[in-house]
Amino acid sequence: MRKWLVVALVVPLGSTVRPAGAYGRTWHVNAAGTGDAPSIAAALDSCSAGDSVLVAAGNYQIDSHLLIDERITLVSEAGAEATVLGRAGAPVLIMIGNDSVLEGFTLESIYISEGASFGSGGRISNNILRGTGDPYEFGMIFWLYEGMTISGNCIYSYGSGIALQESSGFIFVHNTITACGTALSLDGTYPWNTIRNNLVVGNDYGINLSGGVVGEVSCNNVFGNSIANYLQGTDPTGTNGNISVDPQFCAVDPPGSGNFFLQSDSPCAPGNHPDGAPCGLIGASPVGCRDVSVERTSWGAIKSIYR
Repeated sequence: MRKWLVVALVVPLGSTVRPAGAYGRTWHVNAAGTGDAPSIAAALDSCSAGDSVLVAAGNYQIDSHLLIDERITLVSEAGAEATVLGRAGAPVLIMIGNDSVLEGFTLESIYISEGASFGSGGRISNNILRGTGDPYEFGMIFWLYEGMTISGNCIYSYGSGIALQESSGFIFVHNTITACGTALSLDGTYPWNTIRNNLVVGNDYGINLSGGVVGEVSCNNVFGNSIANYLQGTDPTGTNGNISVDPQFCAVDPPGSGNFFLQSDSPCAPGNHPDGAPCGLIGASPVGCRDVSVERTSWGAIKSIYR
């Protein structure tokens, strides 16, 4: 029986990425439709386990759900900022099969949500997920799923950034989540999940630990979430490298500009942890500017633009 998981799209930062599938065929797709398949959907439909779909830079309109079947890799050639998937009309899902990969895209109001339960494995990394501010819109949602790695993603302007229900073995690392209703929610989950080196700032709620014991929660910066930084569970701020301080973005309005780079003196930059913890980079984006001496807009004012 095949098992599925649904995934939402958002924002990555990275240099050129390469296919991660092992030993299979690589299907090339471009915006002109002159590659090995005329569209991303057609390439995915043609894949066998172990194949990769390598997508050239460009803007692509997606008008139906995409299924990344078991052990298939969907990856961009030039990274998220250069490879944009937008929906043509009704909401679009990206569904991921066991041990599949989604890497290097900007997803505009496309969401990743679980298509079926009891799936396992896979990776969603270096993507930018950009929502519309709809309070009912999800970036990603998973139910009864195991062993997914979610890393290096920028997720913003969703009703819920990432929601996890009764799932285990997830690794959330080096993500930036902002301007959402709830950034990250673990509901009824098991204790073997890892939340590490994430930047959660300027949401209504930061991290919801309603599942109780989570596993490792370390080196996160959860700051300026208007109702609560942590909801339910134990607030770990001040322990295991977890902090709650202004991340000092380069941009005054990161969601508006799509610029989540850090100032050189940011507490989220490697070597700048205020407690001296050896956390390295916190969040998805590295240092991109020197100290910026400008008046900052409050997170409440910024969020009011997108809500």
